[in-house]
Amino acid sequence: MIAKIKEQKNGRGKVVEFYREEILRILMNDYGYRYAKVGKKKYFLKLKDNTYKVVRIDHIRREFANHMKDKFESLEIDGKIECNDFINEYYRQDPIKLDLSHEILSEDFLLTEKEEHDLKLKLDDDYSFKYRKKEILSFLKNEDFTEVIEIKTLSKYYTLFYKKTEKNKFLTFKVTEHKHAKQITVEFGKIKAVTMKEFLKRKSDVVNINLDFNLDTDIESYKQELRPNER
Repeated sequence: MIAKIKEQKNGRGKVVEFYREEILRILMNDYGYRYAKVGKKKYFLKLKDNTYKVVRIDHIRREFANHMKDKFESLEIDGKIECNDFINEYYRQDPIKLDLSHEILSEDFLLTEKEEHDLKLKLDDDYSFKYRKKEILSFLKNEDFTEVIEIKTLSKYYTLFYKKTEKNKFLTFKVTEHKHAKQITVEFGKIKAVTMKEFLKRKSDVVNINLDFNLDTDIESYKQELRPNER
């Protein structure tokens, strides 16, 4: 039951009493809305395609309005009222309030470690910056790349990593830290050179393969460069 309809004593209309908790449980159970802590802050979340995304409470309110419009004939309402009158009263009263929404939508709910990690990568610039930096540096270390510091200032820091993969070929990764913006950019490229001395002279002549390399989506392009004879 989501509401009860009463006739006004003067007979000039109807009074709608919304059952706020029941509305929130429909939103939670049928539409995947939740409320949880991500890092140091709390957010309203919606589960879609097995992934939680952050939403505003206005989005939740509109979702239930659409639910009522689409399913008005089957809604559990104690009493009779026209659909338009019911929707208008819903908007007028705005029964989905922050206090109870926080309580009901967080009930018996904790994000998994992976779910919180994925959300923090999107929501927390500092967390994302540190994680992406650690991730790419660990990858380059495991792949036996050599590091050469190129530029270091208060706002920008970039390092060139290189590895010889063939007789006349070096692969390079330029990792740039934009400290004020809390971002990491990774440029993947290659240089034609036979000796280390030649490479160092020609390192500005890099042939770019990917100017925004991402380990999650672009690792295959790196592996492809390690096996040129198969191309």
